[in-house]
Amino acid sequence: MNEFDDRLRLQKFIYLLQVHGIYLGYDFSWYIRGPYCTTLAAAGFALDDFYHHIPKNPKDAGFANRTIQRRFDKFAKFINGKENDAKFLEAAASLHFLLKTRRIGDDGAVKRVTKKMPGTEEQYVRNVLAQMRLEGLL
Repeated sequence: MNEFDDRLRLQKFIYLLQVHGIYLGYDFSWYIRGPYCTTLAAAGFALDDFYHHIPKNPKDAGFANRTIQRRFDKFAKFINGKENDAKFLEAAASLHFLLKTRRIGDDGAVKRVTKKMPGTEEQYVRNVLAQMRLEGLL
């Protein structure tokens, strides 16, 4: 939680986890860098002090509910290799939020996300959109 990108990744990671059908109780609204939840930000800071005590790869960890486990596995596959990519997470979460909560189409969402992410090419955002569609998230 010390760096801005850490806080951004937390917000987008949890947003995308919830998009995969694992609702953790966080409700998001639109902010400068896309979907944002003040309650999640507070929880992140509260957890920051003992995060290092949580085992990284617990041997038998999983969900008791098979449906939730399948959703989590799908999320883990989607996010694999991108969990530390703040740019991807911001683009994916922002596209999903805009397309699900605003009355704009793909082109409008892509343009808005590209504009709010300086240095990001429109084609990059379109590629993220294509991945979201391929995953069945949009």
